[in-house]
Amino acid sequence: MNAQYYCHMDIGTPPQHFKVVPDTGSSNLWVPSSECLWPPCLLHSRYSHSKSSTYQANGTRFEIHYGTKGTLRGYISKDVVTLGDAVVNSQQFAELTTVRGISFLAGRFDGILGLGFDSISVDHVTPLFYNMIEQHVVDDPIFGFWISRDMHQPEIGGELTLGGVDPAHFEGDFVFAPVSQKGYWEFKMDKVLIEDGAVSQSENMRAIADTGTSLIAGPSALIEEIHRRIGAKELRSVHVVDCDQMDKLPPITFVVSGHKLTLQPNDYILRLEKGDKAICISGFMALDIGEPMLILGDVFLGRFYSQYDYGNARVGFAQSK
Repeated sequence: MNAQYYCHMDIGTPPQHFKVVPDTGSSNLWVPSSECLWPPCLLHSRYSHSKSSTYQANGTRFEIHYGTKGTLRGYISKDVVTLGDAVVNSQQFAELTTVRGISFLAGRFDGILGLGFDSISVDHVTPLFYNMIEQHVVDDPIFGFWISRDMHQPEIGGELTLGGVDPAHFEGDFVFAPVSQKGYWEFKMDKVLIEDGAVSQSENMRAIADTGTSLIAGPSALIEEIHRRIGAKELRSVHVVDCDQMDKLPPITFVVSGHKLTLQPNDYILRLEKGDKAICISGFMALDIGEPMLILGDVFLGRFYSQYDYGNARVGFAQSK
């Protein structure tokens, strides 16, 4: 279903291996501790600081909440972290000792790599990419995401490029939007269009590019209108469309900095097949979190290569290839 994207990371000396979700919607790095005996931890790789010669104790209490996903608790430690060819010394991260919630239990990942701004980092921990910049590990204060949505090649999930972008995975020019508030990668969405008609309540809305979210989430009123206009019906907490009518569904366009970024039905409808049966699920979900905001997750980012530019405080989108 293209619901989980993760990359491989090493922590400590000798290296201990983890699968982490690169998440532009948070700013902390965490992995389970060997001290965590909760069932979710036992099913994943756990960090043992006693086995690392480069471990440095800190011990500051750590707690983070993920909405309905549960509460995670532990403490801060410091060690060498390796991501691809990038090596960061003395990186602070959280060792989890308590995990409440079932989402982590079912996840294929071990931890989260937060790539947001430091202003939302729990315990004011310096995010990993900040230290990559400070320690001159990357050439430029930029990273790029390519997310594959090819169900026929599940072994190719995508690519995280540190210190720049990869032209092999996008075409044309980037559409840039300035970051409106440093925390998440937040920017202004001009409006959302369906067949050139604006969706009500979508003009000048706050939006964030969030690689840690699978779908496109937004205020109930806006998502309900989208579902009505594409003919989606609710079925056990999800919205579905008739798979045989996919080619008749309208394109949905997001206008950013005056430029149109368009999703086709095969972008925003998730088709699940088992044998000769199929179900087609909407890639939009309702989420009310105070002031109206669109969260552009992997459904959107699978169509558009995304660039995150710390130096110029901007986020950019280009057509993926």
